[in-house]
Amino acid sequence: MKIFDKLFLLVFAMALLSGCSPQINVVKVSNSREPSKKSGFYYALPRTVVKVDVVVSKTEQIKGPYAEFAEKYLGLTQVIKNNSTSYDISGFKISTYTEPDPQQFYFVETKSSCPKKLNRFRLALDETGMILGTKALIDTFSSEKPVYVFEEGSNVFPDIFKSYADLNMFEKVDTIIEKVNVDSMMVEKMTFKRSMVEKTPEQKAKNAADFIIKVKENRFNLISGFQEVNYDKETFKYMNEELEKMENEYRKLFTGIIFTKKITYSFVYVPDPSRPVDSVALFRFSKLRGMLETGDVYGEEVYLSIKKTGNTDSLNAYVNKKALLKTKSHGFYYRLPDYAEVQLFDSNTENIGGKFLISQYGVLTNLPAATRRFDVYPETGAIRNVGGR
Repeated sequence: MKIFDKLFLLVFAMALLSGCSPQINVVKVSNSREPSKKSGFYYALPRTVVKVDVVVSKTEQIKGPYAEFAEKYLGLTQVIKNNSTSYDISGFKISTYTEPDPQQFYFVETKSSCPKKLNRFRLALDETGMILGTKALIDTFSSEKPVYVFEEGSNVFPDIFKSYADLNMFEKVDTIIEKVNVDSMMVEKMTFKRSMVEKTPEQKAKNAADFIIKVKENRFNLISGFQEVNYDKETFKYMNEELEKMENEYRKLFTGIIFTKKITYSFVYVPDPSRPVDSVALFRFSKLRGMLETGDVYGEEVYLSIKKTGNTDSLNAYVNKKALLKTKSHGFYYRLPDYAEVQLFDSNTENIGGKFLISQYGVLTNLPAATRRFDVYPETGAIRNVGGR
């Protein structure tokens, strides 16, 4: 064989091998479709879920055990007279995340005519089965996985009125006088009976007030230099802070305590593509009762409103017409998402929200069957780039 003929055959073989690729056909999985007899694998497209986080401030006012004696012994009038609890919404946050769309699972039928070592077709999926793309670097992409929890601040009551139990008992001494006849003489005999008796609330209040006054005097003596001791700066600061802390702890027995803690509630809503305009009640809220179910009769009802912008409507009409043209095989399906206005509102709150991309509000279409290399945005399922065969 001539050298020219050998060179021609070599070039032809290389061209044939470099052009070979696995044959694919992507079909949508549904209950009405017969299972494919061919080998392949499955993937899913994402759908968008709207998540609403509501931060509620819970304020509790707790009456001090000596509140009724505050004015008498300390001259305090601004004290908590009754226990009470109130609630207030301190913040909203609207966000989105993705999850596999149960209506958008696909089966990829594969059949390769290439040698195994030349079959470079690969598909990357995340742990839920959602498609990421076919390029090798796509496995560096990741998406945040939400955790739906009810969060409440840690217990803030372990040290409440910790000085209340101090000096709860006192020693009572009773003097008993008996007249005794000794050698025809009447003599008075005195005996002492000691016992521990629980103090009355007023006695404990007075003791606490006296202690507060004593601590204030000690702080004054420390600050004024009455003790004539040259403390270094760190020692002076520590002693003053400890005396102030002690004074405040005992003062709470009269003034009471106010606690405020944050509670976070999370709500999720899955936009329905058949309802481009929707409104759903999330919860009811009462300043006296806090977060309530939507069926409760108390409180104000808070709604989530969502409205599709319709930016992809004309494209959707075109894609639907093109789908009438029958093709033997389909490439990978993907989505072109659409925006939606998402807002929260009640009688007191308006215009909380913004625009968000919603995958299922967009257009569903597919790549050509010959397309082998592409990447998608994990958050929406939209095409990120197309790299050819």
